[in-house]
Amino acid sequence: DVPNFDVDTSNLIGNANEWDVISLMDGHFSHIKADQPQYEMQTIKLSGTGGVGATFTLSFMYQSTGPIPWDADEHEVLQKLEMLSTVGDILVSLDVDAITNDRSW
Repeated sequence: DVPNFDVDTSNLIGNANEWDVISLMDGHFSHIKADQPQYEMQTIKLSGTGGVGATFTLSFMYQSTGPIPWDADEHEVLQKLEMLSTVGDILVSLDVDAITNDRSW
């Protein structure tokens, strides 16, 4: 199985923020079944707002991104994740709830 991302929220402001990393579809590394890859799907969800200047980092297999703004768009998150040698092909999308401002990447 592919491990989940870890989220470091120590640079977020306040305590009203809730984070969750959810594995939507279990995958496996392509070298295990190169002829039948099964991609992992994970959602990183922020409930609440991080505040001006607030950032978070993502870690995967002992490597961490640089700071990511709490309100980053999908391109910013993608750029940070592509810098990690432990991350292969990746797609990032963003969903923002218009009422609560909850964000899911």
